[in-house]
Amino acid sequence: MLWTASHAFYPDYVMHIGVHPAWPMPAADHPPHYLLCVLEHGAAWLRGADGVQHMISAPAVLLLGEQVQPAVVRAVDLRGRCVAFDPCVINDALRLDGLPQSPEGLSGTVRQDFFLIEPFARRTAHPCALALPPESARRLLESLDRLQDALQGQDSPLWPCRARSYLIELLFMLRLLRDEQAASPASGPQPLVPAAPARDDLSAALLILNCRYAEDWTLERLSRQCCSNRTSLNAYIRQRTGMTMRGYLSSLRMTMAANLLRDTELPVSEILSRVGYDSASHFSRAFRAHHGVSPADYRRTPA
Repeated sequence: MLWTASHAFYPDYVMHIGVHPAWPMPAADHPPHYLLCVLEHGAAWLRGADGVQHMISAPAVLLLGEQVQPAVVRAVDLRGRCVAFDPCVINDALRLDGLPQSPEGLSGTVRQDFFLIEPFARRTAHPCALALPPESARRLLESLDRLQDALQGQDSPLWPCRARSYLIELLFMLRLLRDEQAASPASGPQPLVPAAPARDDLSAALLILNCRYAEDWTLERLSRQCCSNRTSLNAYIRQRTGMTMRGYLSSLRMTMAANLLRDTELPVSEILSRVGYDSASHFSRAFRAHHGVSPADYRRTPA
């Protein structure tokens, strides 16, 4: 069942929100709904209705409107949860039949509440994907856990009100994050360069690097993992990213290191280990080459 049926306090009541432990949601006949898909682990190539492939890696979210159903072309260690909801849970006037794509013509609280669901309402050929910085991922997963607990536990007559408030909290957090990433595109997820359909033995290469960037990868090891040869694999990665395998791996590590420096208080010694370095001096040189400042100076710089 897509929605949550009451098993306490309200016989026959069905709340039009559901949390499902599957990513993405399996195809089935469901009433119209929006989907908030949280990728907690792994990476995947997604193909939109326009045929263009995009890669998404954890932690991240997809905001899927009623007509947007991307196909998972290939995935590595994919795990997550999906929140299905009807926007009328937010405001009874926000019904999917006849819902506009923009707030023009709306007023009052309906216009204010539409702000939360606008990313879902816009009709596009590809999904809205948001990368989650570490602190944002932590807060979002905490809110998702609270929503899931409220829907499953139903331990108070207030459970529908609480569940609705947690959904609003999630949507508000993601709307602000979307606007922030739209204002600074370099900080958000970027679709990779469109290319001809990838060979099956190569399409997993970037997914593996995105999931396991802290490991000691060489072109030889990755080519064995993908049952390919080094020349073909490096050419594929360069075609998709504009970088060599080592350059792309370094970029992944430096991006994650910057996120951890900015959004957490972890010591640099722990951060460098988490992104695949065992030498502080080597990490510092690589970070400075990529970001133009030392890790310590980057952490002190206001966001």
